[in-house]
Amino acid sequence: MWKKIKEIFLNARDCKNGGRDENAWCDDVVRPLVHLAMELYGNDRWWFQSVHVLPP
Repeated sequence: MWKKIKEIFLNARDCKNGGRDENAWCDDVVRPLVHLAMELYGNDRWWFQSVHVLPP
């Protein structure tokens, strides 16, 4: 678990320092963080589903 947390932290630092866009933050920080929370507290009650909205 600590290895995953450290990896998320390092990815967040790299995104911040590199001025990366919201897609990078989502792929490298938010999604892994949500997956970790689901693994720790979800008890198989949740699943991850990505929804993309197309512009008009």
